[in-house]
Amino acid sequence: MRDFARSLDDLAAKREVVQAQRRRGDRAVMRLFGQSLRPNVVRSDFLDAFEQTVRAFDLDDHARPRSHVLIVTQDAIGERMAGPAIRCWEMAKLLAAIHEVVLASTQRADLTHPSFTSTVVTDHNIDELLAPAEVVIFQGFVMHQFPQIEAFDGHVLVDIYDPFHLEGLNLRKQEVPAERWATAKSDVDVLNDQLARADFMVCASEKQRDFWLGQLASIGRINPATFDTDESLRAVGRGRLQLVRPADAGAGRGPPGRRGRLRQAVLHGRGASQRGRAENGHGRRGARARRRAGRGRPPRVLQRRLDPL
Repeated sequence: MRDFARSLDDLAAKREVVQAQRRRGDRAVMRLFGQSLRPNVVRSDFLDAFEQTVRAFDLDDHARPRSHVLIVTQDAIGERMAGPAIRCWEMAKLLAAIHEVVLASTQRADLTHPSFTSTVVTDHNIDELLAPAEVVIFQGFVMHQFPQIEAFDGHVLVDIYDPFHLEGLNLRKQEVPAERWATAKSDVDVLNDQLARADFMVCASEKQRDFWLGQLASIGRINPATFDTDESLRAVGRGRLQLVRPADAGAGRGPPGRRGRLRQAVLHGRGASQRGRAENGHGRRGARARRRAGRGRPPRVLQRRLDPL
């Protein structure tokens, strides 16, 4: 082992050649193992060599599990993008540093990025995209368009920076009153359904946070459980109302601790069992039960400003 440690520089050069020929990276392989970097010998000389090996090959980084994240936007992904698509693009870039990310558009995906996959999502391939995903992030009417997301067994993060139920009031001023009222009610129902399903929610500012807390309270997701856990409603933890102060999401901008919080939120509770999700109303059988139960499950809200908005 001692001789091996002394030869690490030469081995690293040879390893680089071998790695260039691989079809799957270290992260994809290492996630199949449990505690892959736990030494099984306690002798000091072995532990010293073991630590040198880990440092030389940066194994701590390679062994870190990567979640499969699906981000869905209803706007086109291209050289010129609307605000919602830009937000999703920036999320994808941020999360791709430590996760496997697919960015899907319901319209078109003409722009590519080396760190993640961009594609188009339709009724025909939504199940295929959801199959490997552990986390789904979406905006607007995506869950209404693809009800499979409500029954999704993984974790759901909803980007609610655009209060579309208010936006619609202005956009439909010229409609017949009966149609306008019906559409307004439908918008609220769509929004409340996704707020009830969400594990995390993302908004754009402290003012938006106050607004969305009111909306959450109206559907019973601000309740004795969330209040007793933390009266400020800012507690961080599984099954709690989680809020992160606004900060830049662009690489290299903002305090490092803040830059990592969106990534940590995606990792949060990743090991939950399917049984636990069903009890929280996340399984296919739990979707209707959750609505009947009054949507009383404590939410986890993540607030973050993603530039450019």
